[in-house]
Amino acid sequence: MKRLLFFLLGFILLVIPLYADDGGYSIEAYKVKIEVSEENIFNIREDIDVNFIAQRHGIYRKIPIKNRVTRIDGTVSQVIAKVSDVKSNTVSTGPNTLILIPIVTLVIVLMLCMVCGRNPREQIREYTYPPQRFNSAEVGMIWRGELTNTDVISLLFSLASKGYLRIIDLNNQEKSFNVERNLYSERILGYRIKETPNSFALEKIKDYDGEDEAEKIFFQELFKYRSRVEEKKLWERGGLPLRKIGQIVEARVRREYLFRKSVKRARLIAGILTTLSYITVIYKSFTYGGMQVYILPACISITLGIVGLALFSEIGYIYSMLLLIISGGSGIYTLWPLLRDYQELIPVITLSMVGSGLMYKLILNMRIRTPYGQKLYLEIRGFRRYLENVSHEGLMRFKQNHENYFDEMLAYMVALNISKEELGKFNSLIETQPTWYDGPHFNSSGFTNRLHEIIASVEKSMVAYIGD
Repeated sequence: MKRLLFFLLGFILLVIPLYADDGGYSIEAYKVKIEVSEENIFNIREDIDVNFIAQRHGIYRKIPIKNRVTRIDGTVSQVIAKVSDVKSNTVSTGPNTLILIPIVTLVIVLMLCMVCGRNPREQIREYTYPPQRFNSAEVGMIWRGELTNTDVISLLFSLASKGYLRIIDLNNQEKSFNVERNLYSERILGYRIKETPNSFALEKIKDYDGEDEAEKIFFQELFKYRSRVEEKKLWERGGLPLRKIGQIVEARVRREYLFRKSVKRARLIAGILTTLSYITVIYKSFTYGGMQVYILPACISITLGIVGLALFSEIGYIYSMLLLIISGGSGIYTLWPLLRDYQELIPVITLSMVGSGLMYKLILNMRIRTPYGQKLYLEIRGFRRYLENVSHEGLMRFKQNHENYFDEMLAYMVALNISKEELGKFNSLIETQPTWYDGPHFNSSGFTNRLHEIIASVEKSMVAYIGD
């Protein structure tokens, strides 16, 4: 809610200058020199320095030709003025000076990120286990600094390894079924029925009796209507309410005070500077082209885009994309006439848009962990590095005292985005088919390859809908 109020306030502040009509120029200096001759003639010289920020032919200087002069003794006379020696020296700077605005703003934002937006680098040592007080989704959030769908989906494999559900590989069975059905439909109906095969199914083994709130909600939502769920059923149901589950994970991590709140002020300042920089360039550019009528639509479209990006996690994927589409369409509609007639503005606006995108990316990544949060982050980084560097010989030695290591760590591997090659290194730990997996023709090498494909299919089907 606070973030929404911030953007509404920012929008009002950005719209206020639209109603201040400066005529497209400003007077930087005005000098007057008056000399009185013995014949009582006034020689008046005016030097006016005018800065044009828009295409103009010049300015109007109204000089009264007939003037009435009242003397000290009360007499009145009429003075005729003559205008001569009018000169105009034009120094053209063009709109390219606007490039300085996003460049200077980018430098300031970079300084804020370096000073207020990152922890100092520390040496990383390898760990064979992640922090045990946190589930896989929370570990993924601490590692990235923000929660992603992958983090939430990793809870599925945590539930599987704990014996609450079984993952059934339907890849081969579904393919053979579809072949037979297509042959039948072609012979009887004269055409083939296109079927999308299920690549996996999830089967409930027992009710959840654990204490983890996020896993509990995940399990209940997954088997809300039946004890077996296939991939296509997840699509038909619109996936899982990952955002609802994610809010539970985020609340737990926030309660641990892993991130400093002071960085929010730096992000607020950087966000205001970036927004003002972009809007200023847009305002000055449209004023330069004499197209002030497009300023308000352009500012509205930009604000919608900013709100769509900033409130992505709050309002959901669909509404965010809708705002971004509206913003992009109206932005193109308003910018095209300007750039078509004033091509010298293309590098200015392009640099401003690219620079603003880079600055918003930097702002979103600004975060400083508390000492405790940094300690946890380094442990997770050490665990991730262990997964990257562990050798076959090291795993074989480790296996002697940790027989279920792969099952216990799989959910964390998913949350930490382990690659297919890294997952394949654990083939030596898998001699028999895991109890939570049911698939044909089991072998350790093919299992890890197929498991990586199932992880991708699970994520694709479960994020079909993000919301409550």
